[in-house]
Order: sequence, then C-alpha cells, then structure tokens
Amino acid sequence: MPEGEISIDDPRHEDVLALLGRHLAFAHSHSPAEDVHALDVDGLLDPAVTFFTFRLRGELLGVGALKELDRWHGR
Repeated sequence: MPEGEISIDDPRHEDVLALLGRHLAFAHSHSPAEDVHALDVDGLLDPAVTFFTFRLRGELLGVGALKELDRWHGR
C-alpha cells in the first residue's frame, strides 16, 4: 500500500485554494460566522502559521495548520 506524504506547503497552490474554498464555503453555510474557526489564505500566510498538506501519489487529500500563539503555548 503506498504511503502518503505530509509536507509543509504553500496555501496558494491551485489545488489547495480549491480545497480551502470548498472548506470555507461549507463552514460558513453550516455555522454562524463567529463559530467558523478556519483561516483563509491570508491568515494561512501569517509567519506564525505553519501550513501542511497531505498528498497521496500527488493528489491533495487534506490540509492543516498550526499557529504559534506565543512562546508558552504548546509546552
């Protein structure tokens, strides 16, 4: 069975933009705006954010991001 790859990536890639667009549209259609806790591309480009993709044989299957809030979070 082939293994997928998790990589630090650029959220401006065409396939990523398409997935993020679908994700944000879904989130906003099913949740009040104050309960949508997803970043748009500009938010993902923040230097405090590390953006990841999961690909299998080159196909984008998932995304995720971690944001450093301050030096004490996550310790």
